[in-house]
Amino acid sequence: MKELLFQSSIEEVLSKRAIPAELLQDLHRIANLSPTACTNVANAISAVEGLITSDAVLIVIGESIGKADSSTVESVYRALIGLRPDGVQKLIASVNEWAAGNASRSAVFSKALLEKLARNLAILVVDNHAVWLMQKADQLLRDVGNEIQSVKFVCDLRPVFDRKKENVDAFVLVANLRLVYLSQDGNRQSCEIALTEDELNMLHEKTEEACKKIKVLNDVRSILTVKPMENGGAA
Repeated sequence: MKELLFQSSIEEVLSKRAIPAELLQDLHRIANLSPTACTNVANAISAVEGLITSDAVLIVIGESIGKADSSTVESVYRALIGLRPDGVQKLIASVNEWAAGNASRSAVFSKALLEKLARNLAILVVDNHAVWLMQKADQLLRDVGNEIQSVKFVCDLRPVFDRKKENVDAFVLVANLRLVYLSQDGNRQSCEIALTEDELNMLHEKTEEACKKIKVLNDVRSILTVKPMENGGAA
């Protein structure tokens, strides 16, 4: 399905009634899932004990759905993390309004498909402790930082000319790091940093150090247990 089909009009954007194209694509994929697949996902997630990583959740979803591409698995994951049971009906109403905008949209989200979407979201988006824990962890993570969306390095060899600009005296190696991230106010932003070879090596060393620390913390977390406080935590 071409992404253009999921775009909102300028009027919808200005009136703040626009639905993000990515969200519409996610909902379209979810609507095309069978109720059995959705039930399998819901049951598997409900059976999860404690907090697991996003990669582990994606594996659970993929195994529960069966034959599904990675885009569908990620769409289900975003729905589990991003949606709340009390907001599903409002979302369905918004998609209905969007689909009624023109014939092309109605063809993408037919009445029958919208009914399947409502059915599948009712199965997937429910109150359970595992999902609440993942949502809370994600909220705590994003409360103190922006969400990174993509990382790209562009390595370049730049010439240093002589004073007369007639010959190249030397070359300088530069690695440009481009980060695209979602800020806490929901806006997509980017920044670029030019790194020398030494700075790039330093960044690599610091990244390896951080990975080692995360591994230690993961090992510690695996042996920790959180016991409920007696008497509701009263002193």
